[in-house]
Amino acid sequence: MGPLKKASPSTRVLIASQHEGQKFVQQALQAGADGYLSKDSEPEELAVAIEAIRRGDSYLSPKVASGIMARVVRGEAPAPSESSALSVLTPREREVFQLLALGKANKEVAAQLDLSLGTVKKHRENLQRKLDCHSAAELARLAIREGLLNA
Repeated sequence: MGPLKKASPSTRVLIASQHEGQKFVQQALQAGADGYLSKDSEPEELAVAIEAIRRGDSYLSPKVASGIMARVVRGEAPAPSESSALSVLTPREREVFQLLALGKANKEVAAQLDLSLGTVKKHRENLQRKLDCHSAAELARLAIREGLLNA
């Protein structure tokens, strides 16, 4: 989003995602998103969100906002400078990471993302090195902690 916002500052960005973890939402907003909507929101909420960011306001889905508020109230909110462990991943590594964390085998990931088996194995090696995870279970635990999978 950074390059998009630099090239066209008036462009408004609304993220609709199944990921509702605080770190993921925080990263999207820091990258320049004007709004963040839960993918399972009602269609009417999409219209409200679009209208809000069109006006120049920000928009956070109530489901996402309530999760963030609950963490703030409990004193669990990360400092604004704290970044997600996943920030070191490329977009393709994120895709591979999520599928592996769901328990998919290398062959299944390769087929789903239309990659060679060797490429998936290399992504897996990079993920394990970058994230310091050495098993599928560790990948899954990290994905849950980062809000990419539901516990």
